[in-house]
Amino acid sequence: MDELLYDPQEMVKDRAIQKLLEIRSVVQNEDKEHILKLTLKLAHDEDDLNRISALKIMNDFAQDMGQTLTECFIVPEVNSLGLDDITGVRIAVARNLLNISKIVSFDFFHQKIFPLYNSLTMDKEQSVRKTCADQVAEIAKVSQVEK
Repeated sequence: MDELLYDPQEMVKDRAIQKLLEIRSVVQNEDKEHILKLTLKLAHDEDDLNRISALKIMNDFAQDMGQTLTECFIVPEVNSLGLDDITGVRIAVARNLLNISKIVSFDFFHQKIFPLYNSLTMDKEQSVRKTCADQVAEIAKVSQVEK
């Protein structure tokens, strides 16, 4: 799976992500740990497309990782990627906050995720701000639901 996630062809990489997410519900805890480590490795890759792939996986995989692992490992990575120099990565952050936001505690959301979203709404790039505008209704719903 590692090689497929790093494939230079975007179509192959997207299919690998799709299949990884399809099997997530049947994998054992050790395998989930491997998927998390692999995803964190992607999040630190020099290739911005790999960082974007990591964001997609983290967003979809958060529900399987649970609140504690999401707060300890996934959110710090997402926050870091929210500061990325590449516009496409910041757009991917804005697009991939929703599932993560639903998993974390209400207070954690307001302390860590909402400030990230808010900073992205003021990004220098219009495309990042537009993506935030597209997500605002869903983020607003999450921000008002105490878990």
